[in-house]
Amino acid sequence: MSEVDLDAIEDAMLRHRDPVVTTGDLADELGCSSRHVLNQLRILERTDDVGSKQVGARAVAWWHVDRVTPPTMRPDEHPDQTALDDASETSDDRDGFEDLLADWTPGRTDAKRQEQRDAGRAALRVLRDDGRMTRSDFEDELLPAFAVEDQSKETWWRKSVRPALRLAVDDGRAVHHHGPPHEYEWV
Repeated sequence: MSEVDLDAIEDAMLRHRDPVVTTGDLADELGCSSRHVLNQLRILERTDDVGSKQVGARAVAWWHVDRVTPPTMRPDEHPDQTALDDASETSDDRDGFEDLLADWTPGRTDAKRQEQRDAGRAALRVLRDDGRMTRSDFEDELLPAFAVEDQSKETWWRKSVRPALRLAVDDGRAVHHHGPPHEYEWV
């Protein structure tokens, strides 16, 4: 039996017809061992991408947090607030995000790296301005303007936005509330 990576496990969970799966469900779908799937799910659980619950003597139910977390209602935009599409990028670093993102080198090409850093920087700014947001909030507000070429919505979140948010959490600028729903809060 073959082994599959974390992205394949996550994608299978997000595509599965049921929001809650077992290791056997995923192993059958992916053509790998249940033990391998279990090990991968435990890694994803430690990174807060999936959750689990013991449902029997030996049975565990697994879910991807993005499938079971209800979207939050967004407050109306303030009439004096500039829309993201109309906002211009500033060349100075008054907010300190350039320093925060300085060592983060996503992407394989300079163009991809710049797109991902732009998405990450935008996520930090919108979190700072809004105070508290979930993944779906970031997607609704940023994905249309900061999509990265050849990235699905899930990949955009995992590789372009979440890493920047984790840097802010590690730096003490934001807090990750382990929900559900999983939320980030600017402090």
